Amino acid sequence: MYDESGAPVSLSGPLKSGGEGEIFCIDGAPGYCAKLFYENRRTATLFHKITAMVTNPPDAGLINRREKHGSVVLAWPVSTLFDSPLGSRNFMGYSMPLVDTDLFREAHCYYDPEDRVQKFGGAFSWRYLLTAAYNIATVTEDIHKHGHCVADFSGRNILIARTAAIAVIDCDSFQIRDSTSGRVFPSVVGTGEYLPPEFQGQNLAEGRPDRYYSDLFGLAVMVFKLLMGGVHPFQAGGEGVSAFPGIEQKIEHGVFAFDSPDENIYPPSFAPDYRIIPFSLRRLFSRCFVEGIAEQNRRPSAGEWKDCLLSEIMGMKHCKVNANHWFGGHLGACPWCSRGNKDIFPAESPLHAPKTAEQADSVTPEEKGLPIASLSPSTLPSPPFLPKEENGMAESEVKVAEVIESDVAESEVIESDVMVADSPASTSAILLPEPHFTMHNLARGITIPCRLPVTVTGDGPLLISVTSDVPWIEIANTAVPIEGEGGVHVTLNTGNMGSKGFQKGRVMLSAGELREEIFLFVSLLPEF
Repeated sequence: MYDESGAPVSLSGPLKSGGEGEIFCIDGAPGYCAKLFYENRRTATLFHKITAMVTNPPDAGLINRREKHGSVVLAWPVSTLFDSPLGSRNFMGYSMPLVDTDLFREAHCYYDPEDRVQKFGGAFSWRYLLTAAYNIATVTEDIHKHGHCVADFSGRNILIARTAAIAVIDCDSFQIRDSTSGRVFPSVVGTGEYLPPEFQGQNLAEGRPDRYYSDLFGLAVMVFKLLMGGVHPFQAGGEGVSAFPGIEQKIEHGVFAFDSPDENIYPPSFAPDYRIIPFSLRRLFSRCFVEGIAEQNRRPSAGEWKDCLLSEIMGMKHCKVNANHWFGGHLGACPWCSRGNKDIFPAESPLHAPKTAEQADSVTPEEKGLPIASLSPSTLPSPPFLPKEENGMAESEVKVAEVIESDVAESEVIESDVMVADSPASTSAILLPEPHFTMHNLARGITIPCRLPVTVTGDGPLLISVTSDVPWIEIANTAVPIEGEGGVHVTLNTGNMGSKGFQKGRVMLSAGELREEIFLFVSLLPEF
C-alpha cells in the first residue's frame, strides 16, 4: 500500500479479519497496524470520514504515546492508504496505532466480579474500578471536545489494563465531525443496553440521529456497571416491571429501580447495596437515568463524571482488615467485609499473591501492564494517583517496610512511629494512617494530584504547615486547617524528577511543636 504522500507501506498478515475488513502488521513500524476494507465497504463517504479523522484527531496524548511509554489510548486513523503511489488510485484503508490486547482486555472482564476475581484475585479493587471509570470519562470528554462521539459504547470496544489504564478500539464506527467543512459523518451502530430510551427500537441507519446525548447515557451505564459489580442500572424485579421483561424495554420506559418511588419495583437481589455509591455519584446517576429519560440535556457530561469521580477517588477509605478493600469516604465501615463468602474483592490467594522484590524485578514489561499515568498531562486533565498495587496486585506491608528500611535512615522511621504511637489522645496530635506511599511505573513528564490522608486529634482544628524536600512534590496550599479525618493535597510532577528510576521524597507536616512526615517512593518507567 501507499500513504497519502505516495510513500510505500509494506504490510504482512492479516492478523485479524472482521465484517468490514482485515488488520495487517506494518513492516518496520512496530506498534502500528493497518486496516484494509473489503471492496464492497469502500465508498467515497467512508474515504471522506477517515480523512476527517486523520485531520481532526483527539489530543495527541491519546494516540501517539506508543513509542515512548508503550501505551496508546485510541486506535485512531493516522494516515489513509491507497493501492498506488499517486495519480489515479483507490482508497484501501488506513494505518493506526496497535492496541496490545495482551495488556488490555474487554471491559466486561473487569466489571463482572467472577471474571475479575478469576483473573486478578481481589487485587483489582474498587479504587481501580473508579479509576478506570475516571479514565473512560476523561477520554470521552476529549473526544467530545473535538466534535466526535463514541456512539457504540459497550463492554467489548472499551478495553482496560490491569493498572486501570483504558483503550478504545473500533474508532472508525464513531460519529465524526469534519473540522474544516463541519460535515458530520453519522454512526449507525449501537449496543442495545447502552442506548438511551429515544433510540430503543430505532433503525439507526435510517434515522442517523446525533449521538452526543446517546454517548452521555452510554457512559453513565458503563460507569454504573464498573461500580456496581456488573449490574446494569435498568435491571429490576417486582410486579411493576412484569410488562418489561428485557433491559432494553426497561430503558425505554425509564425503569431505574435504584431510585424508584414505586414499591413494586426493586433492584435485583444480587446487586450490591446502592448506598456504597457516594451521594455525589448517585446524584449524577439520577440525573441521567431518571430526569434524563425525558430530558436529554439533564444527563451529566463526561466532564462532570470525570470531576466527580476524581473527587471521590481522592476521598476513598482503606479497610484495615483486607488490603483489597477500598470504599467510599462517605461510609463509616467497610461494606465489603460484611459480604462474607460473597466478597468480590477477596484477600490474596496463592495464585494472586504479591510478588517478592526479587520476583518483581523479573516481571516482563508485558506482565506489568500500563499505568494510568500514561495519559498525556499536557493535553488532558491530570489523572489521579496510581494505586499502590503493582501488576494489579496489592503491595504487602512487609514489602513496603523492606523498601523503607533500605532507603530511609532507621532513626527516621522509628522516630515517626514513636511519635504516632505515643501521642496522648487527650492532646492535639497529627496522626498519619498511611505514612508511606509507594507508586510504581509512573511515566515521565506527567503531573499527578495526590491526597495524603491525615487525622488530627485533640480539641479543635490544627493549622498544619506543609513543605517538601524535593522539587517534584509541588504544594499549592502550604497551610491547611484539619479537624478529625482530613487530607493534604499535593501534586507529583515527574518532569521535575532526576534520571534515577526509583526516587524518594518527603512531605513535612508541622503545627506548633508537632512534626510528622509522609514518605513517597516512586519508580519511573524507563526512557526508550
